[in-house]
Amino acid sequence: MISDFSIKFRINEFHIKELNKLHSGIELDNDPFIDGFFELKIGNYKSGYILDKNIPSDVIGSDNILNWFELMIKSYQLLKDNNSVFMNIPESYNQYIKYEWSSDSIKITILTSENKKIQNSVDIKNFGEKSVEQQTITINKNEFYEILKIAYIHFKDTILANNNLLNDSKILNTCSEILGIDTRSR
Repeated sequence: MISDFSIKFRINEFHIKELNKLHSGIELDNDPFIDGFFELKIGNYKSGYILDKNIPSDVIGSDNILNWFELMIKSYQLLKDNNSVFMNIPESYNQYIKYEWSSDSIKITILTSENKKIQNSVDIKNFGEKSVEQQTITINKNEFYEILKIAYIHFKDTILANNNLLNDSKILNTCSEILGIDTRSR
């Protein structure tokens, strides 16, 4: 079955070379920008895009992939104790995601705020009083968790495969801990 929810990314080759120059995770934490292509699919809605792997290495994406994962993982964490969570869509002027938690599923809605610019954030309060619904799906909680976890593991493994000195990054390890990933073995 093809899911109505998917996460894809590709780190820019240039940025991988820049990550190789870092000497510790602290350096990454001080400048937490890992750029590239990021695509989040929710039903028929897509935020971002992924270009073919065969494109020239000088064609770069400008999405902050680490920021996307931080916001999504923080949303997941807040959903454990709250019925709904609102997450700004990075690099978007006024779009956000509303996650609603029920006993076995998560309802995910893409909204466009009519009345304000939204900053990169996650909150349990709605960002805009006037919002237009763009797309809604409902996904099993376990499926949502597995898709997020697998995408994040792939992201973190890609970073560490290129520079294992970044394994002490507080940001990377906090995200891993929230998702229940053993940080010692990675």
